[in-house]
Amino acid sequence: MRTHSLSWCAAAVALLLRGGLADMTGEWSVVGTFDRASGRAGSERRVELVCAFEQHDRSLVGTCRPANGPEGAPVSGTARETAVEWSFEVAPNAAAPKQTATFRGTLDTRQSRMNGTFQFGTSRGTFRATKQ
Repeated sequence: MRTHSLSWCAAAVALLLRGGLADMTGEWSVVGTFDRASGRAGSERRVELVCAFEQHDRSLVGTCRPANGPEGAPVSGTARETAVEWSFEVAPNAAAPKQTATFRGTLDTRQSRMNGTFQFGTSRGTFRATKQ
């Protein structure tokens, strides 16, 4: 009986020390849709990304790349409780300067799905992400 109580106490202490951190480590499939007001005539309204995150306490690092592309842009961000934010710099095309893409989302209770908003330069939209 005493062993069971000690195990339960150890588990409770581990949860408290974790401090309500989100668990973002892993690969995520991200699908974003630009708002109609942000779209330009003839431009793609939808973007699909694969983001690989490593979480160290509240800090996020990793890469995000197009779903059909081999290269990833370095990512930095934060994760706390259910709130997650990350950003990276990318050029919309080879001739354009880099712009910052920022994603702000909320994790579900199972920490396997996320919804939120993003901003890329002056364009905005919403996204959904699923942990792979």
